[in-house]
This record gives sequence, structure tokens and C-alpha cells, in this order.
Amino acid sequence: MSPVATLGAVGILAGAALAWALRSMVDGAAVRTSVNRMQAHLLEFWIFVGEPAAIWKSWRGLAAANARLLRLLARPLLVLTIATLPLFFCLDAWYGTSLLPIDKPALVTLQLDAPVEQISAVPQLHAPPGTSVESPPVRVLGQRQVSWRIRPLRPISGKLQWLANGHTWEKSIAAGSGFSFHSRRRSRSVIGLIRYPGELPLAAGPISWIEVSYPPATLAGFGIEMPWPAWFILFSLVGPLGAIVNQAECVKFWQWAGTGPHRQMRFGPTVP
Repeated sequence: MSPVATLGAVGILAGAALAWALRSMVDGAAVRTSVNRMQAHLLEFWIFVGEPAAIWKSWRGLAAANARLLRLLARPLLVLTIATLPLFFCLDAWYGTSLLPIDKPALVTLQLDAPVEQISAVPQLHAPPGTSVESPPVRVLGQRQVSWRIRPLRPISGKLQWLANGHTWEKSIAAGSGFSFHSRRRSRSVIGLIRYPGELPLAAGPISWIEVSYPPATLAGFGIEMPWPAWFILFSLVGPLGAIVNQAECVKFWQWAGTGPHRQMRFGPTVP
């Protein structure tokens, strides 16, 4: 199955779930009242076009209705945003970047806590079989970083290792074609684990995070090519729209079932 198809299924389900959750958490009657007031104030602009005092009053009423609507939606939207962040980060790990291309260079970077010149020994990089290390460690003193250039020689899924003073730090690496779940960065913090899922936090030591320069990816489908968030937003709109259309069709059916001539044949004459 193509990446666009799998992402589309996730987007449709997520959109339908978010629409249902938002409808459950929001006071629908209060939202409709605010929207009706906004529409009424907008109509006042046309009715009282020659009365500045009335127009100013309408502007104030429109601003108040907007503020009330935002207040009604703020907490549900905040809750749903926090709830969907893990899904967003997991999808980014799948579709945000592609695997390292075969026989092309890539950078691996260590972020250190202390200045590089204060560290007695820079950790030594050991690559898994099928990956060559093409450069010595390059120190960026101002940013407290050390980088290496590596080159995957074949499809791999392994771990890079750094050894220093009897301690070992590891970072997963994947090379090949297509899309697969992978983590661009492994850090020592819990926030880093949420943002870049897939690997446990680093152990205590001089390394703050380790990052592999996976190339950014785009998804192609229906003759167009876009980053995955654009596809996800597009597909996530299908779920709520489908639910609205389905609900409208259900309302029409029950109206037909309650007023059509077949009702008299099955249930007897309608009592006025």
C-alpha cells in the first residue's frame, strides 16, 4: 500500500474522531447563539450604513460575539491539540523524512553539554557493518557540537555507537528506500522523547542529543507531490465532511420515513 493511502486512512479516522470530540466538548447551543449574533451584527452594517453611532455599536457587538466564540472554543481546541501532538510526532517519524539513501553521505552530530575544548576525550564513533565513517570528528566550538560524515553502503538497520571513558551511547540508523518508522534525534530529555519517539532517552553523560541528517521527504499521489502535513490536513477534512453528509442523508431518510405514503400503509393513517 502506498504511503499516501495509509496516511489518508489515518487522516480520515483522525479527522472524524476530532470532529466528534470537539462536538462533544463544545456547548453547541452557545456556539450557535454566538454565530447568530455575529451574523446579526454584520447585517446591521448594511441596515445602518448612514448612522455612524449605530455602526460603532455594531462593531462593539461583533467584537464581543467573536470574543465569546473564541472563549467557548479555546479550551476544547487546546485539549485536542495536546492530545493530537503524539500522533503528529509519530506520523512525522514515519513520513517526515526518508531513510538514508544508499551510497550518499550523511551527517551525524553530537550535542555536548560542556564546551568541546573542556572535554578530555571526544567519544569515538563506531558504525554498524555496511556503513563507512568518512571523516574524523569535526568540532564546532561555538555550538558545542561534534560531527562525522558517514555513508551507507547497503540497506541497513543498526546502531551507531560512541565510546568514551568506559561509557557507551547509541543511536539507531536506517538506510534504504521507501518509508519506515525512524527517529532523527535521540536526546536525554523527556520532551525530546515526545518530539522524536522511537528511542529511549540517552543515559547521563556529556552528550545532550544525537542527530542523524535524514533527508526531508514528500509524498506523491494523484499527480501532485506534497509534504505529509498537507496530505494529512487534506484527508482529515474528509472525515468530518463525510459525517456531515451522512447525518444530512439520515435526516432526510427519517423525514421521508415519517411523512411518506408508506407510513400510512404500514402504521395506519396519520393522526393530525
